[in-house]
Amino acid sequence: LLERSAERASRAVSLALDEGAHPLQIYDQVIVPAQLAIGERWHDGEISISEEHIATQLAIDQLNRLRQLIEPKPALNRKVVIGALSGDAHWLGARIVADHFFYDGWEVDFLGASPPTADLVGYLNKTRPDLLLLSITLGEDLHAVAKIVDKLGEMETSPKLIVGGRAFQDAKGLPKPLEDVHVVSDPRHATTLGRKLCGVLDSEEAIEQLLHSVGQKLQARRKVRGLSQKEVADAAGIDRTYLSSIESGKQNATLSVLARLAFQLDLKLHELVQIDQRT
Repeated sequence: LLERSAERASRAVSLALDEGAHPLQIYDQVIVPAQLAIGERWHDGEISISEEHIATQLAIDQLNRLRQLIEPKPALNRKVVIGALSGDAHWLGARIVADHFFYDGWEVDFLGASPPTADLVGYLNKTRPDLLLLSITLGEDLHAVAKIVDKLGEMETSPKLIVGGRAFQDAKGLPKPLEDVHVVSDPRHATTLGRKLCGVLDSEEAIEQLLHSVGQKLQARRKVRGLSQKEVADAAGIDRTYLSSIESGKQNATLSVLARLAFQLDLKLHELVQIDQRT
């Protein structure tokens, strides 16, 4: 990158792809470390702003190339808005985080250098995202972020907020509105925290919650109809202790068994197994 060679940068990425690296592995293990090193050299006065900008543009070219190769996970039905602070030219880190969220199944609006605060709040009110993630490079901009936090608090329905960037790594203290804000250190931390804040469960948690939900629905319906566990179990052709385990959320019943139980209790099967991850 510092040699301003688009060809060599492309060849390095191609070599990693040929060796089986996932596009996001190249993001995290090649491009990010290179950009951090370049940023340090600029910070220490070893390279000029122009050299830093050229290297960054070459990196962006490779990100655009790799982005086309990313196959996202199943959609999460969650929306995130991601950007750098208004006027901050150092938005490459935010772009990398945006591509991680895209891979994780989120609907992503990437703003680059975010608009002024009033415009950003207007956009959030219009699009109603679940999550807002801001990247801040300069410590002097932390007070501007604090103002954004105050504005979010005035919204009728505000998104969850995550922040990150060098400004938080270097900060010795945070303005009061930022003391309780969620700060992340890397893209994977961001996606994991984003899922947690927005109620997206991992597979093990989802199964556990589904079993609990099914059990509660069966038990509630059975009691409303004034039936004992034995009566329902006999009618469905299963053992009473098996039904007891299902109602307590400890038994992962087969679809056939659930269909028979739903029939006996006059429930629709899809309603029995439906679960809303937002709750």
